Amino acid sequence: MQYNNDSITSPRPARGTLRSFSIVQHNSLGSWDVFLSLMNSVSQLTSPPMIIALQDPPIRRGQLPSFSTYKCFHPSFPKPRVAFYLHPHLLNSVSLLPTASTRCDLFSIDIFAPGGFFELQFTRFRIINAYNLPLKSAPFRSISPPDLFQDNDFPTMVVGDLNIHHPSADRLRTFDSKEYNLSHPYYSQASEHGYSLLNQPGLYTYFPFAHNARPSVLDLAFANCPLFPLFSHWDTPLPSTGSDHVPVLITLESPRFRLPPPSPNWSKTDWSSILPSLPSLIPPPPPSVCSPSTFEEWFDTHANKVKTLISSNTPVSRPSPRSKPWWSPLLSHLRSAFHSASRTYRSSRDSYDQWALRSTRRSYFAAIKKAKFAHWSTYLSSLTPSSVWEAKKLASGRQASRFPSFPDQDTPEGINRALLSHFFPSTPPPADTPLTLSPYPDYFPLSQEEIALPLSKSSNNFRSWP
Repeated sequence: MQYNNDSITSPRPARGTLRSFSIVQHNSLGSWDVFLSLMNSVSQLTSPPMIIALQDPPIRRGQLPSFSTYKCFHPSFPKPRVAFYLHPHLLNSVSLLPTASTRCDLFSIDIFAPGGFFELQFTRFRIINAYNLPLKSAPFRSISPPDLFQDNDFPTMVVGDLNIHHPSADRLRTFDSKEYNLSHPYYSQASEHGYSLLNQPGLYTYFPFAHNARPSVLDLAFANCPLFPLFSHWDTPLPSTGSDHVPVLITLESPRFRLPPPSPNWSKTDWSSILPSLPSLIPPPPPSVCSPSTFEEWFDTHANKVKTLISSNTPVSRPSPRSKPWWSPLLSHLRSAFHSASRTYRSSRDSYDQWALRSTRRSYFAAIKKAKFAHWSTYLSSLTPSSVWEAKKLASGRQASRFPSFPDQDTPEGINRALLSHFFPSTPPPADTPLTLSPYPDYFPLSQEEIALPLSKSSNNFRSWP
């Protein structure tokens, strides 16, 4: 294993819990222009990817390119075929251990987070980067399925350009027996060890330059069972880099922070507008003699009319971290009135506008308090014996921390030093003050020779009597 930029002699201490991050995989065709185009696209993303897995990276004089905000890791070969680029934010929050690789086309990195990944009990995450090169003779590919899909009990992801075609990734493609026989062992090995394909079926990742070749799906990503619940989405949102492969963006995040999809809010359906129109939608009897396809067409036609009527009179609920279950349109109206009165008073500074501001503010916050109390009462009335403890936890609130916080210390050793220096401060060394004659502060202090001269004329055995 080799790496660019700064050397790493020991794993970095982990801090916090990883809740989400994204991974980019791309085949750069050994081109520096493709590499720079990819990094330029990545730097413009709102949330930069923490890991970039490259296949066929560019090499010049045995060195891989470096980028200002990423650190490179690759196998210890003169011409590695795979490489990782890791973001500093990831390096500063986890411990990293690149595994020793005996081949140039397969490389993996183990990431350790004592706080856990995505709020789960797993503290280890492995990502494997592969470039499955074609061979002219059997087995026709450079990486065998057992080397690629390992049986691990911790989260593991496999990404790379595998150069295989299978119906699971491209359902519209017509496959011959050679392509299927070549890809079947890989998918069988992945299925045997619990790996799932993350690609969106039918979304091409390879567009060959030759006009007589068809697009296909060669860049694949797999996740094993411990990692698959954390998978959020797989997409190709980045622009073309000049390569015949498309950059792929994979996002992992905690299920607790994953927003549910928009859904109809049935509690706010406007039935007063729906009920008068329902009699006109009563379907006529189906044809007495009809084929199954004709009956399905008749049923779908009339069912869609009813669905369209109901969905057009039902608002859509879009949950978000800021959603409040007790919010209502009345509160939205009162909030608008409160902010409007506040802006009016700031511009006029009139006593009447001040009175209007206080009145709207009092009404707004009183309505919020009433809505919260009504929602809490409804929640308590729906409790069961098994969920009453959840209500007790909500009512008691968050307990205060029983251990003091140290903003400048984030390691056990630093906290230990801070505690010892606070409760057991070190004694300052005594100051070397010169000997002076207190009645005569303006005179120079006596030297050791001047003191020793009169003392030398006296004896230890002599005692003067009065």
